[in-house]
Amino acid sequence: MTIKEIDRLAYQQVLNKYAKNHSTASVRKHHIYMRACFRDAINHDVIFKDPTYKAMTLGKVEDKKESLKYINFIDAQKLINELMSDLRPRYISRYMILFGLATGCRFSEILGMTRDCIDTKKRAAKIEKTWDYQDTNTFAPTKNKASIRIVRLDKQTCEWLDDLKSSQKKSAVKSGLRNESNLCFVNDQMNLVTNTAVNKCLKSLCTKIKD
Repeated sequence: MTIKEIDRLAYQQVLNKYAKNHSTASVRKHHIYMRACFRDAINHDVIFKDPTYKAMTLGKVEDKKESLKYINFIDAQKLINELMSDLRPRYISRYMILFGLATGCRFSEILGMTRDCIDTKKRAAKIEKTWDYQDTNTFAPTKNKASIRIVRLDKQTCEWLDDLKSSQKKSAVKSGLRNESNLCFVNDQMNLVTNTAVNKCLKSLCTKIKD
């Protein structure tokens, strides 16, 4: 189906399909992005009617409570302690979660973090790129220019970052594998871990600290 063939009914059907597995907030956000695309097409005389007009944006999944979207200080400390209790290069997801807690970086920003952007002596990390793990599987720009920033690092974070770097160098010597993109968070095979793997690790740890 081409963009010219999409009418209000077709658009609503697609939106309803998306709504089955998403909350109202997610459906509305999705609708906003799609509406912007169609309006741009109208402005360029590609189409002449807006199929998103008066579309219903009700999701079937209950919205998460705000308290469930963020981790509080006490739980964050518990999580950090649990992560640090078994911190080994083979569990690279743990390092990524720790880095996220220490910096507030997005998952794609953590994936795209390279060694040259981390200065443990000055205790700083430069966030200037991401890693597109969904499509191109290579470096990509940050969300916007405002996302390019310098993040301060605490002493403990710098220590385990140095330890990880040292371990990765030793592993590279033994295996002969090379970290061609100079990425910080790669496993023993010099590969990045998936978003699913990190989320699975985080879910397991959160369950553990609440028991």
